[in-house]
Amino acid sequence: MVIVHWWVIGLALLALAAGTATLVRWNTRTLKRKVRRLERLAARRTRELEIAQHNLEHLVTHDRLTGIPSRRFFWERARGAAAQASRYKTGLAFIVVDLDRLESINETHGHAAGDEALRFTAHRLGQITRSSDVLARYGGEEFVILLNQTSGPSAERAAERMREHLSAEPCRLEDGVEIPVTASFGVALWRGREEDLEELFSRAHAAVREAKQSRNAVATSDVPATLDPPSAAAPVS
Repeated sequence: MVIVHWWVIGLALLALAAGTATLVRWNTRTLKRKVRRLERLAARRTRELEIAQHNLEHLVTHDRLTGIPSRRFFWERARGAAAQASRYKTGLAFIVVDLDRLESINETHGHAAGDEALRFTAHRLGQITRSSDVLARYGGEEFVILLNQTSGPSAERAAERMREHLSAEPCRLEDGVEIPVTASFGVALWRGREEDLEELFSRAHAAVREAKQSRNAVATSDVPATLDPPSAAAPVS
């Protein structure tokens, strides 16, 4: 008959408990490491999704060729600006810009040169557009600018400064060829709630067609001779 002393059993139980505790600690550390890896992976995937979402939104709202906002972005901002202008009784204007002789540039220098002329136009106009305003490519050779907190005379002066700034330097191609770039500008001041924004755009578009008759010119649509509000007194820069 084998007699097992109590202390032997106790030691065995202690050893078992110690082994179990060690195993539990090891498993806990392993699980924690896995959780941390999963958390890092989830954070990285979340950042990647956020970047992808941002890039997708940028593609939807910005023009691929020039990098500036697209027609869709312009109308979204214009609706919000009209609501603000109506609420605070401030002025709002559209400027439609039509690049002169783009077809001639394409025929003479190739479509790559025409694309460069469009990028050049977007860049030059962006240099002189206020941060509070919106410059967008509307399509083809047309751009459109939303002027916030402005008056008719102020909008007309802004268009003239843009016209002068654009034509002050030629567009330089990679082969060193310099192309003169000019545009025609049509200005229309919003009449307030009595006029929807599509009608405002139509008037600005009619004005640019008038300017297009002589090219490198500014034409206006029913611009009243009102005083500039204080917020519109600063020059476009």
